[in-house]
Amino acid sequence: RERMERDLQAARSIQQSSYPSALPQMPNWQIAASGIPAEQCGGDAFDIIPLVNNVIVEPDQAPDEIVLLVADATGHGIGSALSAMQVRGMLRIGLRLKQGVRRIAEESNRQLCQDLPMGRFVTAWYARISLHNGVVENYAAGQGPIIHYRRRENDFITLPTDNAPLGVMIDDLTSDTTVITMHHGDILIALTDGYYESEGTNSQQYQEQPVMDLVRQHRDQSADFILRAINESLMDWTDGAPAADDRTAIILKRLLT
Repeated sequence: RERMERDLQAARSIQQSSYPSALPQMPNWQIAASGIPAEQCGGDAFDIIPLVNNVIVEPDQAPDEIVLLVADATGHGIGSALSAMQVRGMLRIGLRLKQGVRRIAEESNRQLCQDLPMGRFVTAWYARISLHNGVVENYAAGQGPIIHYRRRENDFITLPTDNAPLGVMIDDLTSDTTVITMHHGDILIALTDGYYESEGTNSQQYQEQPVMDLVRQHRDQSADFILRAINESLMDWTDGAPAADDRTAIILKRLLT
């Protein structure tokens, strides 16, 4: 039992150390992220990767692009953590080989179809953002909802799920990426189903509406403030009960100028 506990602690340490140790410094943009596992190792993964001239750089360098990932493997625990981290590793290798997010998702899907046993898969959301003009290239393989708050219109758009989860069908990734533009004041919200499917004391699920209400209410606050508000609201909803599923979040905001 002690040996198993040590192995679990080592696996958790390795997983946690793979998350971004520092968020990139981006003038006119803010980003907040968190990963809360339901067990010692989570079946979710996220990444925030700064690029300069199509090359991965350190977070203290001012990037001209960033690439975001949210991945959610079936279940949670060590087995799911391995699959989610595999997706994260393949993304970074693909970017180092200067591939686009659509191609990286396609090849990741092929690999996972070979590696994962029947019934196992990974939902994933990839986004590549130009920090100069706010153009966002999205690719969602079964991961959603991804919500875009548009400040000028004061409304929300839910981005489409472009394809089935990774690891389901080897030739299933047929859709192209979805392209949007984030204008000043816009906010992009990516949360895993550990948020939306959390049950409250009334046995009802949290769902998207409270998230959208909080984003609209706190639209003039920082990305970090908005994420904290969502987490606090969810804790109130569940009356502080332990998470039944992993909860991973990325909030991206383009500042008003």
